[in-house]
Amino acid sequence: MGMMSNHQEAMFRRSSTLGLSASSDQLRTPLRKGSFMGSASEQQSFGNENEWTAAFGIITDKDLLLYSSVPWSVDGLKSHAARLPLVMTRLVSSNPGSPTSTLLLNALSSNTSYSKFTLRTGTSRGVIQRHFRVEAGRELTNWCRAIVQGSHNAVENQREFHWECTWRGQHCHLSIHLDKGICLAADDAPSTQCSPPRVMWQYSFEKLRITSDDGLRLMKFVFYGPDGEKELDFHTCPKPVVFTLHSILATKMTRLGLAT
Repeated sequence: MGMMSNHQEAMFRRSSTLGLSASSDQLRTPLRKGSFMGSASEQQSFGNENEWTAAFGIITDKDLLLYSSVPWSVDGLKSHAARLPLVMTRLVSSNPGSPTSTLLLNALSSNTSYSKFTLRTGTSRGVIQRHFRVEAGRELTNWCRAIVQGSHNAVENQREFHWECTWRGQHCHLSIHLDKGICLAADDAPSTQCSPPRVMWQYSFEKLRITSDDGLRLMKFVFYGPDGEKELDFHTCPKPVVFTLHSILATKMTRLGLAT
């Protein structure tokens, strides 16, 4: 399935804009100038090359919305089959061990009938993996760029992300800020402007050495310096934190011109 024609896209944007002007609060995912829309096929059963169904994707300012067909109304826009938060979604190659950069380069030189890509999303239930294919390398490049740039934009827009957790038996809040780094604050009293939350520890990203998690509820941060090992209990799968941290670091690298 290919991309929409210019005429179809214009009709879609016109009808969407008219509907969203009255219902953007209900939709909560307004289409902005430059939003990506594209078609693909999604694999329904991993390893089965015969089970592919049509998919249509829209990238908003914070999500990738997936549909089984093009939504032509506001009600259709709200009836997405899946919503993937961009900061918790990572683009990977469909070939095990192949980096994203290789996927982009191979898109133009592939001898196969379809170009494929895989998305992995960190959720409270673990990592969800989705496999897609498109008909041409140019479409693959468009999808890849839109997803990566959409993730960076989502990080830049929100800048700070929060999770409840437990550290050494105390209920806390973990915050990861694009500019300020990683901070753990105690949740022992309501914070006010005059009485900010009690900070347990705080590190810049430059102090972060490595992270690991058990895929169930525990995540470990290891920072440079004395007493740098911190293990947090999120009471649910910590993959959303893992993927968000990766997106923030990738955004910082792109901002510094270190990403290719």
